[in-house]
Order: sequence, then C-alpha cells, then structure tokens
Amino acid sequence: MKKYLYIVVAALSFTACSQQFDHPDVSAYKDINIVVDPFYKSVFYDEQGDIPTLVTKLSESYNEIFPTYVSRELRLGTPSDMLFNQRFDEFIHYADNNELIAACDSAWDAHSSSWNAQLTDAFQCMKALIPNAPVPNVYAHVSGFNSKMFMDSTYISFSIEHYLGADCRFYQWLDVPIYARSTKNADYVTPDIVRAWLYGLYPNLSEKDDILSDIVYQGRILYCVWRIMPHLSMAQLLGYNDRQMSWCETYESKMWGYMAENNLLYSTKPMDKAKLINDAPFISYFGQNSPGRAPLYCGLRIAMAFMERFPKTSLEELLTYKDAQRILMGAAYNPK
Repeated sequence: MKKYLYIVVAALSFTACSQQFDHPDVSAYKDINIVVDPFYKSVFYDEQGDIPTLVTKLSESYNEIFPTYVSRELRLGTPSDMLFNQRFDEFIHYADNNELIAACDSAWDAHSSSWNAQLTDAFQCMKALIPNAPVPNVYAHVSGFNSKMFMDSTYISFSIEHYLGADCRFYQWLDVPIYARSTKNADYVTPDIVRAWLYGLYPNLSEKDDILSDIVYQGRILYCVWRIMPHLSMAQLLGYNDRQMSWCETYESKMWGYMAENNLLYSTKPMDKAKLINDAPFISYFGQNSPGRAPLYCGLRIAMAFMERFPKTSLEELLTYKDAQRILMGAAYNPK
C-alpha cells in the first residue's frame, strides 16, 4: 500500500525564484507583427443578408478556421449539412448569448491592443530562439465555453470567454471551480497561446508513456515559454498564487522523494497521471495545501538544471529529445 504524504503549510513566507532570463535579440524579426483578428465579431455582428449569405461569406473570408470552428468547437456539423444553416442561426441568435457577447466586447476593447503587443513580442522572441518555428495567424472566437483554443499548422484561435476575469459571473453560473478561475483573465492569453503553439509544434515523442516522461516534457515546454516570455515570474508561468508557489519551493524535495519512493515516476496508470498532472484543487498524495499539477514544478526545475549544465543546447533540441531519463540524468536533478 502506498504511503500518503500529508503536508501542513504553516505561515510560509514566499520567496520568489530568482531565475531571470534575458530578452533575446529580436532585431532580425521586427517584421513579425501579430494583430489578433476578432473573428467572433464577424460571426455575431454581420447582419447583412440572410443566414446562407453569412455562412457563404464566413466560409470564404475565414476559410482557414470556419470549417473547424463550426464542426469541432460548436459541433454544428459542416456547412454542407442539410440542417446546418438552421443550427447556425439558432446559435448566433440565442438570446442568452447577448450578455456573453457584450462581456467579450468589453474584454476585447480593454485588452486587444496589449494582446497584439504581447503576442508580437512573444513570436519575435520565439523566432529568435527557435528559428524553424512558424508564426501563426491569431484569431479570437466565442465557443460557448467549449475548449480554450483550437489550432492547425497556420493558425491558432482562442476562446475569448475563457479570459473574462476570475470574478466573472459566468464562471459562477457554470460552477467553474474556484481553483480553475485564477487563470481566466486577460494576462494569460499570450502565455496560453505560446504554450499551446509549442505543444502543437513539438508533441510529446517520449519513448515511454510514464509520469516521468510527462513531467519532463511539460517542464521543457514551460521552460521554453519562460525563455520566450522572460518577464513572467515562475508563479505566472505555472498559474500559481504566492502560497502555491511557496509550497512548491518548500516541498520540492519531499514531493520528488515521495514520487520516487512510491514508484509513481514510472507509473503508466491513467489514475496516477490524472492525480499528479491534471488541473485540480490539490494533489491527494500531498494533502490539501498542495497545488494541483505540482509535479510540473519539478519538470520545470529539471529543464532549468539541464540547460544550465548544457547551455549550448538549443531550445529546439531540448524540445525534440525523446528520452526523459536522459534529460533527468543530464540535469543531475536531486532536490534537497
């Protein structure tokens, strides 16, 4: 039987990680300019003509994303389906959407300029650090609270209603857990897009399907996001508050030791992965004061240690390694 580690946190003082990366030289990539396309406005505000005319216009103007948007995100089928126009009409004229669209408009008006600036800087940095990485077109859509993002090889689109602020009443009405609301604000749009784009470009090719491989893979992604957005704090990078960040810093060695002692690092059981890596209010193995996804902190620290020992390794090389054990051994990771 596995032993359970219950850790009580008492009046922890927060000590922010002192790691600081330099902003890369982006002078060769100043031609990159990200301007988010408010696709959702074309869906909800273009009232010129009937529904078939609107569907045709959107299919032509947004052929890059419209088919996926309606079929996968809204689950309305394809424009060629017999009942598609009726379903699409019901969606865009659903009365309860009016307040949601108004809230999305407010968020767009308040933050679109900063999103453009942040994304421009982030993708200039990405090209400077990972020259082979393509730069996507970026869209904002409304998904009816389905997935945060969808993407393909040339674009990424984020669901603007997932970034309306932690205190947004929609999240209360939908019973979104408190722990899951903290990153539902405008500041997380750019980090989430950068992380999602890296996930798409560099999927997990680890040779083993165990927890260690997942931890190391996600740690590498987080490390690269941090290098691309060096102004982020580690807490922002992980989506933690000060208390959660302090817990990870204080109990890193105990957390890692517990996973090693109980053979969790090499577990391939879906339940173990869900408990340790999925978003959650806490991790049952570590007690209610632990933050969800805490082992990803260890993954990030492993990536940091590896790159400190092998500074000539490019980010693309780091992202394409298949052997998590090789990275772990190269990092000489042994938290005390």
